[in-house]
Amino acid sequence: SSWSNADNFDFCVLDSVVDIKKIKIHPFVDPTRTWMTRRLRNLKVEVFSHIEGLDAIEDPYNTGPLDFVGLLWSFKMENIFTSSKTGPYEKEVHLVGEIPCLKTGNGMP
Repeated sequence: SSWSNADNFDFCVLDSVVDIKKIKIHPFVDPTRTWMTRRLRNLKVEVFSHIEGLDAIEDPYNTGPLDFVGLLWSFKMENIFTSSKTGPYEKEVHLVGEIPCLKTGNGMP
């Protein structure tokens, strides 16, 4: 979707298991167009254990349907960024202690 679409989102896929302690958001802010921070007034950050459909992505700018599986943690960022508060913003993460392994069903730390 285009940058002006309200349903626009970005995601990041880590290539190995990590122990996430904090998430730090560095918003893009153009100092000549600080009015654009209005787009940042209602953000949501979610951490999932798995994404299905990544193998079908041919164009990284048009991902098509993805299925985000196993919500581990989520938080809303309402009115964190404004034209005078442009970040960065850091949040501690408290993930569940164990999640089911999608391939075997066994727990993993």
